[in-house]
Amino acid sequence: MLKKYFTREYKFIIVSVLAGFVCSFIFCISARAYSHSVMNKITSEVFRFHILANSDSEEDQALKLALRDKILENYRDFLTSSPSKAETEDFFKSRLPEIENISEEFLKNEGCDYEVKAEVTKSMFPLRKYADVTLPGGNYDCLKISIGDAAGHNWWCVMFPPLCYVEGTYSEAEQGTYKNDLSEDVYSIILGDSESASPKVRLKLKITELWQNRQ
Repeated sequence: MLKKYFTREYKFIIVSVLAGFVCSFIFCISARAYSHSVMNKITSEVFRFHILANSDSEEDQALKLALRDKILENYRDFLTSSPSKAETEDFFKSRLPEIENISEEFLKNEGCDYEVKAEVTKSMFPLRKYADVTLPGGNYDCLKISIGDAAGHNWWCVMFPPLCYVEGTYSEAEQGTYKNDLSEDVYSIILGDSESASPKVRLKLKITELWQNRQ
């Protein structure tokens, strides 16, 4: 009788462990599929800016930030009025030589003769927060500017919607603009860390963040 009891207990433990593995596997597959779905939605509506310094020296890092300011200021009127990610992407694709010329001339005026490469491409971005907006890490379409050897630390921001110009908590008017720029689902997800986000929206963002951090 005792042997039979332990056999039943052993079978129960084995079945419980297997059931746990199956549930974990199903959850991982579902989380992965959901994360990819969310990232596809976000990356289809967001265009970013990626600039790499020549090196990590103080001078090169300062030049990187100065050039960042120059590019953002030069195209501020367009970026703050662009109606879509597609139009923003096309705009910069058509102006890559212009951007390189502007950048190299600016650097020469700063006493530096680095070559600059501008391209519209995909880059891996880490998770970033801009005021109340949180963007999960992942591959995003972007304007990428490489200064010299491009061996220094990166700087990232968002050109569409124009979060490069946001500092602190952005206004209700700006929130309305971004809500018009993005689909309702994407807008709600990237606001998942804001105080106004619902628990469901926060869970969506957290699942996406956790899965992207495993990549």
